[in-house]
Amino acid sequence: MQYDHILIRYGELSLKGKNRKVFYNRLHENIRHHLKAYPEIKIKTTRDRLSIYLNGIDPAPLIPILQRIFGIQTMSLAIKVDNEEEAIKEAALFALTEAADVKTFKVTTKRADKTFPIDSQQMNQLLGGHLLRNTDGITVDVHQPDVEIHVDIRPEPLT
Repeated sequence: MQYDHILIRYGELSLKGKNRKVFYNRLHENIRHHLKAYPEIKIKTTRDRLSIYLNGIDPAPLIPILQRIFGIQTMSLAIKVDNEEEAIKEAALFALTEAADVKTFKVTTKRADKTFPIDSQQMNQLLGGHLLRNTDGITVDVHQPDVEIHVDIRPEPLT
């Protein structure tokens, strides 16, 4: 398993009203310009985030480039998997074990797909238990974790 995209959050661009699309397009073009040395990547914009699909590219050299682009509030390495419990567990375990110097973690789930049979709190507990059983020396800390595993369950299909 490997990270397959970088999730970009815009922050205040979403507050710009009727000219919001101009700001989204400008950010999109700025990212495309700064990453022109990587023609394999694809950029997809949605209302509140932007995804940079890596298509096999190592994300490490992209992070410092993206950190210098105005308008990016936060970014996260991400793995897109099917909305299936086992696939989500596998991806969460991968993300936790890939992080360096981890002693504590927290799981935060957002469930936009209300047809998914497990609610957010249950998913947090399910994944937390799975991670605890499959790692050594790592504990849960919901207040100041070393790593926070974000799970976003959305209705859109994998692309």
